[in-house]
Amino acid sequence: MLVAQFTLYYELPAALLKAVRTRRITNDDARIALDLFFRLPLRIAGGNRRTTAEISHAAYDLASSLGCSYYDATFLGLARILRTRVVTADDKAYRTFSSRTPLLLWIG
Repeated sequence: MLVAQFTLYYELPAALLKAVRTRRITNDDARIALDLFFRLPLRIAGGNRRTTAEISHAAYDLASSLGCSYYDATFLGLARILRTRVVTADDKAYRTFSSRTPLLLWIG
């Protein structure tokens, strides 16, 4: 089962737009990717106050201990709560934090 936090609905379109603006992909490819994304059978976490609070507390602790941004730590916090890992192709984040937390899984 695929699980994501609600911020993914903002993160993926922003990343696609950045890829178009930097000419890494075409606008048509970005739109296709976005359409495919919304067809995925994702379970979305963080849609209520209790869950959001739990993710927020975990993220704060992780951001404090790892020195990463709070935003990045929200993904790690959700992974910690669900006892899973964050799948990432973010080379910089992986190089920076993988030796300090088992919560990252490299796919790049």
